[in-house]
Amino acid sequence: MERDGSGGQRILWIDSLRGVTIALVVLLHASMVLRVWFPEAQTTGPVAPVMNLISVLSLVRMPAFFFCAGLVFRFAIGRGWRWFLNRRLRFAVWVIGLWTLVSLGLETAGLHLYPWKPTPSIGASQLFWVPYGNLWFMYALLAVSALALLLRPLPRPAQCLAVLALGLVLTMVDRHVPLPDDLALLVGGLAEDALVFFMLGVWWGPAIVRLLDDRRITRAAVILLPTLGMAILMAFAPRGIWLSLLVMLPTTLGFLAVVRVASAWEPGARLFALLGRRSLEIFLLHQIFIAAVHALLLRFAPGAGAVEVLALLWLVPVAGSLLAARLLRRFTGAALFDAPAWPACPRPRTRKAGMAQG
Repeated sequence: MERDGSGGQRILWIDSLRGVTIALVVLLHASMVLRVWFPEAQTTGPVAPVMNLISVLSLVRMPAFFFCAGLVFRFAIGRGWRWFLNRRLRFAVWVIGLWTLVSLGLETAGLHLYPWKPTPSIGASQLFWVPYGNLWFMYALLAVSALALLLRPLPRPAQCLAVLALGLVLTMVDRHVPLPDDLALLVGGLAEDALVFFMLGVWWGPAIVRLLDDRRITRAAVILLPTLGMAILMAFAPRGIWLSLLVMLPTTLGFLAVVRVASAWEPGARLFALLGRRSLEIFLLHQIFIAAVHALLLRFAPGAGAVEVLALLWLVPVAGSLLAARLLRRFTGAALFDAPAWPACPRPRTRKAGMAQG
């Protein structure tokens, strides 16, 4: 396997895959702002093909991201619940709490982070139990990590059935239960993206990585699997967990194969691997840059074309997030992107120790 040179522990094309997916996430959010500015962009004009491609990439963008997360979690799951509570839960609670407050503060100050939604994105009564915009991913990551630990003692077939059953429940909730928009986004994201693909990474991630090291298999997967997935989509138009299993699964595996083949071009692979190793920071920061670029363009270049606007809304946030993350880590340490340790509980003094001090 190709390695990235950082101690021989990371697989270059997997880091590159994470970089590609986070770049596509930023592109999606840039396109959502573009649709507010240019409502006709999806159907007419020079960016319409790009907008349609972005819609198609929804079949692989978040599934590939969750697959990477599950692959990483596979190597931590053996540490059990103590590690989960001390590390994963602490990290998720800190990031969700801190960046919910940061997002609310910025929107209260006048920066409209999500121009396609009201501002602030959620009401004060919904804070924390409803995800604030993009933070739904952190809620989903915490939920599927806990699920993987809960299911771990069961045989693999029982785990698969449990995931299918939970996916069906979430699909029904998503279809029939009225929920706040961002909570509905979380439920739908769990049903269509997180459950199947996080668990896929946990169960079979290393085997898939090894399989894609075979060039003949990879080249065949590039063509056959996306074709199969799109044929099923056009014939049956499944939704929810069935969309994940019947359409997203083959198309995402084909997408992994595409990235694996493309990673043979080492400069590009290393560029996207850089993004992949900073995917958390880009994920947390990019919406701020998108909102800022949008506000500046409306103020100083209201006549800009859709192509130029989309390029700026995409590239500036990616580059700006990388630079801002580096500066923030230099001046604030890891406090914005990682959790401090749980407060240590003082140990009670023993009777013997107290007598000795006396």
